[in-house]
Amino acid sequence: MNRIKSNNQNTLNRTLPLLLLLASTVLLNTGCAHPPPPVERDPCLDEGPSQSAAYEDCVVDRNDERDAALKAILGTGPGLYTQARLADPGEFPLQDSDYPDIPGPMIYHTANTISAAEQQALPFKMKVRWNYTSRKLLPRPRDLVRMNEMEVLLKSAATENGLAKWVCTVTGEQRREWVFYARSDADFMTRMQTILAATGPYPVEWTGRKDPAHKVDGTSSANASGEILITPKLCVE
Repeated sequence: MNRIKSNNQNTLNRTLPLLLLLASTVLLNTGCAHPPPPVERDPCLDEGPSQSAAYEDCVVDRNDERDAALKAILGTGPGLYTQARLADPGEFPLQDSDYPDIPGPMIYHTANTISAAEQQALPFKMKVRWNYTSRKLLPRPRDLVRMNEMEVLLKSAATENGLAKWVCTVTGEQRREWVFYARSDADFMTRMQTILAATGPYPVEWTGRKDPAHKVDGTSSANASGEILITPKLCVE
């Protein structure tokens, strides 16, 4: 009878490299079965090629927008895009004639109505205008943050002692305007400039005049309920 004496250690030494090679092959084939995830395209490339002025502006705006969103979540800053209540289409119906003849797109945010009594008590129409530069309809995020901060101060000061009433905000054509009806043009500008001094300066222009809606006889264009509809056209006049 022939006998074969096996050497387990030698057998293991010979087969171990083969096992390692087989395992490597399996892992390699497994990895190749799943292609790597696609690289997400930078959306700022839609604005211009890398390192161009348009591309760099987009990157800055994106970072500013993220910072503002984080501050809003943490409660350390105002929201970047203010939320507006959607009105019932039948609540304050507007006609084509209620819009101004402006060729470009505009955004109107209004107080809906003002009573005839309020308008008589607040005869001056005051406008605070902020000119901005942007490739889009809305201002750049860094400007929006400052605008929203200023708007909070303006609206808060307007309610003091019946000084004024905010009626609308218009955005478009590289400008944003806040429109108020005020008791006195001089008092309005003095109070607003004082309240903004602590956090300013803000790049705004101030204008004011007697509202043409106030007729010589003291009457106004109120409806039967005594309410005057704040239309986009009335806002920008």
